[in-house]
Amino acid sequence: MKLGEVTQEKNPYSGALMRRRLDVRKPEKMYEYISFEAGESTLAPRAYLVPPNLRLVIDRLEAHGISFSPMKEPATLKVEQFKIESSTTAEREFQGHKNRTITGNWEASEQSVPAGTLVVPVDQPLGRFIVHAESHVWPVNPGRTRGVVGSSVRENTPKL
Repeated sequence: MKLGEVTQEKNPYSGALMRRRLDVRKPEKMYEYISFEAGESTLAPRAYLVPPNLRLVIDRLEAHGISFSPMKEPATLKVEQFKIESSTTAEREFQGHKNRTITGNWEASEQSVPAGTLVVPVDQPLGRFIVHAESHVWPVNPGRTRGVVGSSVRENTPKL
């Protein structure tokens, strides 16, 4: 849509002439000359598990309005967890942070999960945000992260 018509009128404060947009819309055909391809993709899990002692992560979830619930009973679950093979921090800062590069692999495992562990389901309105943020907030994904957890890189943050 192209916003089209304007009218000239005096500014009520300065008296100078100004243009005010009229509520008129004129469709304009625009041609697309480019296309986009994903540079990276990921398979979204059903949910993420967050230990109840990660208060900063919980605060961020709440601030973004992300739904989660604590497990009422301990359980043994089949999960995937990221086994960290290496973790290096960049020497130079980027936007006030030193990027961390983590390498490793996802491994299937059975894990005892204590009561109180938070279950963050991906099947919610902010699900895509959760999957995207996980690679930047919770340091369990390979690649670069500026994680809010900082230097306490955890090998045992599982996802369902």
